[in-house]
Amino acid sequence: MTPFPLRIAAPAVLLLILAGSRGAEAGRFSGDQTTILRLYDLIQDPNRPEGVDKVTSYRPLDAYLRLSWDELGARRAWTVDVSLRGRVDLGGGRETQEDFRVLHAEASWRPRSGVLDLSFGRLRDVVGLGWRSYDGLRLDFRKHEHVKGFVQAGLPVDLTESGEPDTDGFTWAAGLDLVAPRRGSLGLDYRMRKTGGTLIEETAGLDFELEAGRFRLSGNADYSIPNDRFGETALVGAWRLPRSQHLEARFTRVEPILPLDSIWAVFAINPYTETRISWERRSGAGVDWGAFVSHESYENTGFPGGSDIDRAAVTLRFDGPRRLKHRGEIGWQQGWSGDRLGARWDLDFDLNPRWRLGGGASLNRYENAFRLTDADQDLALRARISYDHFGRFDVALGLDQYLGRDRDTLRAQLIVRTKLGSARRQRPWWGGHWRPGWSGGSATHAGLEEIEAAGGSKEDAR
Repeated sequence: MTPFPLRIAAPAVLLLILAGSRGAEAGRFSGDQTTILRLYDLIQDPNRPEGVDKVTSYRPLDAYLRLSWDELGARRAWTVDVSLRGRVDLGGGRETQEDFRVLHAEASWRPRSGVLDLSFGRLRDVVGLGWRSYDGLRLDFRKHEHVKGFVQAGLPVDLTESGEPDTDGFTWAAGLDLVAPRRGSLGLDYRMRKTGGTLIEETAGLDFELEAGRFRLSGNADYSIPNDRFGETALVGAWRLPRSQHLEARFTRVEPILPLDSIWAVFAINPYTETRISWERRSGAGVDWGAFVSHESYENTGFPGGSDIDRAAVTLRFDGPRRLKHRGEIGWQQGWSGDRLGARWDLDFDLNPRWRLGGGASLNRYENAFRLTDADQDLALRARISYDHFGRFDVALGLDQYLGRDRDTLRAQLIVRTKLGSARRQRPWWGGHWRPGWSGGSATHAGLEEIEAAGGSKEDAR
């Protein structure tokens, strides 16, 4: 394991930068804080004997804090971004689980020449097979219009488990982009990770994009060198058609690849290919139509009845007065475990400049051939309300009531979000000054997406 001082090196370096910048230009400060309380129950044993419930209650409380300082230093060449998350489970039958993570802590510096950008701290690593973080350095070369590149190195950070991050090992990566403006681009990258001197991951990647009039062709491929196979390969053709129509054809080949030190690496994998065709029409009147059909073919499942899946769906979105947003979808699936039919409807609108209301419903009818049960269906009803206090904070409450299936259950989610910031040479908002120009926003329709973009997982954002 990496010594403890190295584990906290990234946050400590950033604190030193902030302390040293106080005597220079104050720069611009901004940020936001989001607190989410969720209440829901899960059935842990769906095959329990009749009349016996095995339910676990979850009451997680998550707090996210994002802070940014721009134009720091005498030349205003420094930028600092920090993203933190804290979690405590309020119980309901579970032992309290506490967690604190430095999701992102980055300091960036641009020299006077502007030839390269230097970043260090806890950085996001998007090279290779999946999203990760590392404590280290990154150099970006982006001044040239046609050739751009980067190189990075540091200690890999495992944020997937509760508790203190594991920064054991070493990782480095490099990438090169060749760009032809209005014609396309070609990108190459390489990433390696070692633990205890043993190679755990080594991947090479390629992506490209070509444009010709209304047609665009793009693709990507990620290759695992130790496993000697491609993890994901995709080819996408897109056409911009008259009358604001968009047609896309996509082919994807996915074969799960896990690090060699993962316990799941010894289990059988189920690679699959997907062919999808989608169409969308966006009208100037704020009404959008869309539809897609797809076919998935799985390998090595060992399940009876075949392993292909066919899907189709039609979607409708439209806007209206009072910032009304309507979204509806009807989808169908056939194959693997049986037939499924689902419909979803959602609507949000402003009651007045401060209050926003929303609601929706979902209906799913499905079969499960492997459990040898009759076709079942469940209904979900949703209600949302949010309050925006003059752009200073907003509060949102969401309720989901599920009916049918194994049992009725209610899920609730409370989101409280505060925008932070200050004007130049002024104290943050808690000193009496608010960042000008921010108009606020409802956490109902923005908060969860921002959480995932800040580095939280999809599970956190639900």
